[in-house]
Amino acid sequence: MHIGNAKGVIRRRMVQERNFRPSDWKFSWGTEAQRFQNVFDAFCHRWNLYGMERKKTSNFKLQTSGKPQNSNLKENANAAEESEDRPLLLKLSVNLTPFSTMIEVPKYWSFDPKRDLKWGAVTKLHRMREVPRQGPKLSPGDQRGGMMRGGRRSFGAKQPKQG
Repeated sequence: MHIGNAKGVIRRRMVQERNFRPSDWKFSWGTEAQRFQNVFDAFCHRWNLYGMERKKTSNFKLQTSGKPQNSNLKENANAAEESEDRPLLLKLSVNLTPFSTMIEVPKYWSFDPKRDLKWGAVTKLHRMREVPRQGPKLSPGDQRGGMMRGGRRSFGAKQPKQG
């Protein structure tokens, strides 16, 4: 059974906004892969993880004389291919959704809003999709400033001055 992507990362099922579940979020115990995913999701939930990463480590040890400990080359090759699992901890994140900006704070986090977030960057991200005001919605000061910068130009016929 092959589990994970090419980099050796196994991810839990995605938890969506407001606890909506994707279509594949059904409890099934029929196959080994389904059983693994169910148990892995519970494991990640318990330990605040979004996945695990398998890193290959080298266990090729040298003696003080500079010669390999194992004289058999096959044993040395197998020792060099051992791997180590590394947990991927949930972290603070700011996500743009179609209708809102979600700030995800993991339950283990001792959240300090002044220390943990760059509010200017969050505000910039949140306003990224905002449509700028135009026409009569602008205050006279905003309209005048736009004209001074050359931001707004009239392409219609000039109206004669009254008076």
